[in-house]
Amino acid sequence: MEYFTQATGEETFRFRNDVREVTVADDVREIPPCAFIGSEHLEEVHMPDGIGKIGFKAFMGCCGLRGVRLPEGVKVLSDRLFYGCKGMRYIELPKGLLRIEENAFQDCVSLSGIDLPEGLQEICGGAFVGCASLKQLVLPASLRIIRGNPFATTYSNEICSSIFVEDVPFYKISMDIVNKSPFFDLEDGVLYDKDHTRIVHCFKQIDEFRIPSTVTEINEMAFCGQYSLRRVVLHANVKKIGHGAFCGCPKLEDVVLSESLCNVNAMLFAGCVSLRHVVLPPVEAIGYRAFSGCKALEEISLPQELCELGGSAFWCCERLKGIVLPDGIKKIEHGTFMLCTSLESVGFPEHLTEIADYAFRCCRKLHEVNFPETLERIGVRTFMECSALKAVHIPGNVQFIGCEAFYQCKNLMTLSFSKEISRIEVEEAAFAGHFGLFWKENDEGLGIPKNAYIANPSLDKFGFWD
Repeated sequence: MEYFTQATGEETFRFRNDVREVTVADDVREIPPCAFIGSEHLEEVHMPDGIGKIGFKAFMGCCGLRGVRLPEGVKVLSDRLFYGCKGMRYIELPKGLLRIEENAFQDCVSLSGIDLPEGLQEICGGAFVGCASLKQLVLPASLRIIRGNPFATTYSNEICSSIFVEDVPFYKISMDIVNKSPFFDLEDGVLYDKDHTRIVHCFKQIDEFRIPSTVTEINEMAFCGQYSLRRVVLHANVKKIGHGAFCGCPKLEDVVLSESLCNVNAMLFAGCVSLRHVVLPPVEAIGYRAFSGCKALEEISLPQELCELGGSAFWCCERLKGIVLPDGIKKIEHGTFMLCTSLESVGFPEHLTEIADYAFRCCRKLHEVNFPETLERIGVRTFMECSALKAVHIPGNVQFIGCEAFYQCKNLMTLSFSKEISRIEVEEAAFAGHFGLFWKENDEGLGIPKNAYIANPSLDKFGFWD
């Protein structure tokens, strides 16, 4: 056993693999942020009731921690306090607890029970994300505020960092929720605010859901991981749907979005592999990875009001055959249509200035690209492995073409540059990897290096997505 005293340095117990039990001295009033972070073999911590504050991430990543009794003086559970304590089975909360902050218990996958004390007033977003073993939660009568979604089955960062959405662990929903708070209402497994204007979270598996007419807002990740959900009916009053609200619903086939929506938020339908039909209202923005992994989506009509299309928005939509981009879009972000392996045609917006890295990589049926004259930049590996391309014309305003931009376009036969180009920066292997005859037009005197046409195997060390 080791001791934590007032004289203990803030980094003394960080990332220690040789500590299994710690006793905190009676005169200690505060445990600093990250005090025990990453001490994977720490199993027991004994804290006196005189402690009034425990800093953020204090026990983050303490995988061996089996359980904790928190001091009665603690009023707030700080941000990511027990994040990733995968071995923790129980916790005893203080009676005077007022607030649980963001991601306090995220990925405590062994936590099977927790008693929220009367007096608790606020729970913040992500507090219980990924607590796969948590079978029951009783919301006390004192609870007044729920910020964001504390109960999501997975966390949005996991979707962002995963190359393929199907690799993300969407934990099955099996939690029994009991509501005693007059500030919220639980109806048929769905938690609402007291006025039924906001859906906080859906706690049970459902096949079809009609959003009540009183609802104007759906929380982030509210229906995430609904394995049985096939259809959602939204009404005109829904003005906001949080990020990832329907992500990871593998049987969802049909959605008609509310005309009141201004944006399609990030990851809204990510991983909805059966989604075939979406009717978009006149939204101005589609967020990051909004439709990524929607492998059954064959067509979608983008509204003319659209001016922002997020990165990887249609990543891995394997059946998407064609897309027409509205003229308000000036940049196609990174990976937007990557791995759309059935994509045959793209209508580029007339004011487009940039096509970012990986935007159309592995669109193997894309047979033609007609770039607008406004285009200035083509990024790294943007059209790599677009093997159906036979001809490419580079318009007069293009100033940069990135590394391996058209690499492995095996059937590319004609490459022409506008006569209006006087100088252009072309990076290594930009046009390498074509087979057979290859005709270049107007490329002399532009300063294009020879290695732009030569493959470099050493570039393979850079991953599929860098």
